[in-house]
Amino acid sequence: MNLAWIVALLRPMDLLSGRSVEESDPTCQLAALVAGEPLYRHKFEVDLATDELGIKSVAQSLDSSVIREGLVGLVRHVVEQPDGDIAHACALGLMACCAAAEIEDYAACELVLESLLSRIEANGRSDLSLLRALVLQQKSLRLWDTGQNFQAVSTEALRLIGQVTVKNLPTCKLGPYADFDATMSHLIAALRRAIWSLAPTVGISQVSAWSGFPAREQVLKSPRSEQLVKVSADRAEVYAKFVQQTFRNRFGGRTRYIVGGPEVPDTFAQELALELVGHAGVRESRKELALLRLIQIDAYEQSEHLRDALRLLRHSGAYKELSLAVERFRMAGPLWALSEDARQIIERRTGPYAIGRNELRVLRAAAELMTTTEANRALRAVQDWNNESYAGESWQTAVFLSKSAGKDSEVSEVILRQVEGRDGRADRLDAELARTVRSMDWSKVRPAVKAQWSHWWRNGSDSWPATAESLLGVLEIEPDDSVPLRDLDAVAVRINGAIRGASMPPSIVQQAVELVAPELHALIREAQGNSYSMKVLSAADIAAGLISYCGADLWDDLTACLVDPRISRSETDAAFERLSRERPPITGSASKLIRRSARRILEKRDRFFDSSSEVTPYPEALRFLAAYSLIDDDVLFASVAELAGNSSAAVREQAARTVATIAEVRQDTWILALAIQLSHDHDVAVRSHAGHALAPLADNDELAPNLIQDRIVQLLGEDGIATPLRLLDAMKNQRPIAADVRNKVEQLLSDHPSRNVRRAAEAVIARYV
Repeated sequence: MNLAWIVALLRPMDLLSGRSVEESDPTCQLAALVAGEPLYRHKFEVDLATDELGIKSVAQSLDSSVIREGLVGLVRHVVEQPDGDIAHACALGLMACCAAAEIEDYAACELVLESLLSRIEANGRSDLSLLRALVLQQKSLRLWDTGQNFQAVSTEALRLIGQVTVKNLPTCKLGPYADFDATMSHLIAALRRAIWSLAPTVGISQVSAWSGFPAREQVLKSPRSEQLVKVSADRAEVYAKFVQQTFRNRFGGRTRYIVGGPEVPDTFAQELALELVGHAGVRESRKELALLRLIQIDAYEQSEHLRDALRLLRHSGAYKELSLAVERFRMAGPLWALSEDARQIIERRTGPYAIGRNELRVLRAAAELMTTTEANRALRAVQDWNNESYAGESWQTAVFLSKSAGKDSEVSEVILRQVEGRDGRADRLDAELARTVRSMDWSKVRPAVKAQWSHWWRNGSDSWPATAESLLGVLEIEPDDSVPLRDLDAVAVRINGAIRGASMPPSIVQQAVELVAPELHALIREAQGNSYSMKVLSAADIAAGLISYCGADLWDDLTACLVDPRISRSETDAAFERLSRERPPITGSASKLIRRSARRILEKRDRFFDSSSEVTPYPEALRFLAAYSLIDDDVLFASVAELAGNSSAAVREQAARTVATIAEVRQDTWILALAIQLSHDHDVAVRSHAGHALAPLADNDELAPNLIQDRIVQLLGEDGIATPLRLLDAMKNQRPIAADVRNKVEQLLSDHPSRNVRRAAEAVIARYV
């Protein structure tokens, strides 16, 4: 037995340091691959013409473009060649497990591990005990990754590692700077720490079901593993390189490279080290590797690293970071990476390797990119998943998938069956179900299923108030006009009905006014007394809704709130936004007061709320003032330019949104200049809103229509859904579009991976047929 194969995996530098090419052997080649150091990879280059010892397969397993071929070769070496060196087989088996986990082929992982365990019987031998413990710990890690019980496996691994003594291990050839006893002692200590890491930690006075595992205090008092400390140190060194590169790029430094460009900092080798030893810290390492790659997303372009970043975040349990990443991929691309990760989930995460919350998040984001067959497969996997802690997320994912699968009615009915007889408040699922109900495509739900929901709304929704309110809108249930409005919630429900086209009798409008006006006055009184309270519903926004959709006489009451600098911006944001979007006729008195107060409104800041309330000029108010021409042109231009020049993408987005609002009411050269400039911004939200501004500007023959049309074609071809979708939405109201723009829209209709983008393109084309 040659334990150098194991050293090559877990302590590769002990084999490589000081070793000459003449003294090298296949274990050095394996160590060079695992260490990830370009210098050693070049020095101990692998012969790719032959794969007699599996080194070529190891090299392939570390290359995402041929990882599947590498895994096949490793499995063949381990399973089909049972008579070779068992240490060599274990080394290849551990590499196979890492590759299999990367593509989520847990069946291959299980096949390799069981094959190795069937061949390793410890029988009191230290070397065999070490190998069996190493394989068992790898099995524990993969069971942990897939949500299965691994206690018995870890317990046996701990028992076996306790039987290993260095003096009873057969020696092997290492590098000239390494001592065999020290190397194996460090290796055993790292493995023992890894075994401990997967067990739940309890205090010394608490009873643990994990017999033989140390208590928290004992773990903390034990010497740290030198091997694991080195992994952390190497990871920190990579981060230091990243900071140095970022500094040079930010402050204008230039470095000359004789060949190629700068190295992209990456912690894959350190993450692999934790994967191989089976340490629980690998989850944090996976997250850090994913985040480092995503931060450097431009350096990877079409690299498989982008798809794998999503998989790493899923496998690290980093739900918040995963949510941000998948939403960024959905909005700005690369869509192929999101789609590929979703397909891997559909193909691999079935049976005992079931999906979890993180997989649901990816499937939800990628649903519109799936074919009908893929969506149906994903839907079956979601419906098989039963976790009460995340029932709401399961519902929402099923609804998104149902739209691509053509199963809107079936999914709607299944969700209704799951909520019947339950207490929404007690289960804390009311808000989740309300969100799910709003996301359903009710035009595709059969009348019989709608009737079942209506029956539940009337007879079983008492403990689901938010859901009941949502159903009132989506099912178009006419409210009872004989029942007086009680509060702002009831007024909001009636406004939502008016938005959908439902009638609102004058008597109900008057009741709403009598409820809302006192709330507006109360806001002013609270502000005068320096009293601020967070509310679920904004009285100012409800007033704006009554004015916009019901013709309510509330302009004077609302204007008093809008111009008061003491009232929080959070209370007026939505009202300004709604008024600038709907633009209902304004009264003369309100117009005069707002015009006189325009500069004071734009300079308003909040003292207590989030940093976005500190952005000046006040973006929502600026859009309102521009929409109603209540601000001088020079002030308007200076204000938009100030927002557009901000270093924050969020503030530049506000500038782009403002330009889009202005473009709907007027077309000037400076508006076009800002729209074109912002359409080239690095941030997708900025570009998409700037693109929205270009659509109405394209109707003006005096504003360089060829330039605008060329830029629109370019924006329609962008990756992600945000820019093409927002631009297509703006084009629905445009006069007949230019031929090259129409050709691009037709191309989106036939080729775009997103169902929503194809639908939007179809709506644009339908206007001109």
